[in-house]
Amino acid sequence: MGSLRKIEVVLSVALLSVFLVGALRDWVSVTVVALVVSGVGVYLLLRAARPTVRRAWRAVRPKEGLAIELLPPPERYGPRDPVPFSALARAIEAAQLGTIERSEAGRLRLVTLEGEWLELSSSDPVATSLQNLRIESSSGDLAAFACDALVPRLGPLTFRENGIEVFIDGTLPRSELERELHDRRITRMNRLQHELKALEAEKQAPAATKYLN
Repeated sequence: MGSLRKIEVVLSVALLSVFLVGALRDWVSVTVVALVVSGVGVYLLLRAARPTVRRAWRAVRPKEGLAIELLPPPERYGPRDPVPFSALARAIEAAQLGTIERSEAGRLRLVTLEGEWLELSSSDPVATSLQNLRIESSSGDLAAFACDALVPRLGPLTFRENGIEVFIDGTLPRSELERELHDRRITRMNRLQHELKALEAEKQAPAATKYLN
């Protein structure tokens, strides 16, 4: 039974109780029952609306952007001619990554149901290339998917996010690209942890030597 149907049933039973009590001319009981019915109705309505409110809050809640860079591909791919920014905007829209909140000359903003956001901008809307295209996003995966959608227009590119690099040429399915990003992040995290442990060991070594002497 859906949430709204449950609310209808509960309110119907409660109203019937009010009428029955009113028939007995017990107005104090009628007032109490009416207050209880109102409270239950408000609670059920808020509970039914909670998922929608949560999605809306995630959509408007500001999230910090990631450091994302777009690097040119290996030399064997050669240069690509610049394209109008409007062509990139159409490619992003066709990829169905989320809802386009704003699209204007040289700027586009996209928001997902999960509340992640992506902004695409160009300093030259007429002739956009990797050199003058900028991507900001709250999600590295979302930014990588956007880059994948732009490959047919801009050509292959190297995606860099917080120290990890992934070459994107439009041949990987979205699930495999996501897995590749995940594996690179895990590898980088393990490397950083190893370097941190080595640094701590170096700091502790002089103290141990001094103690032995």
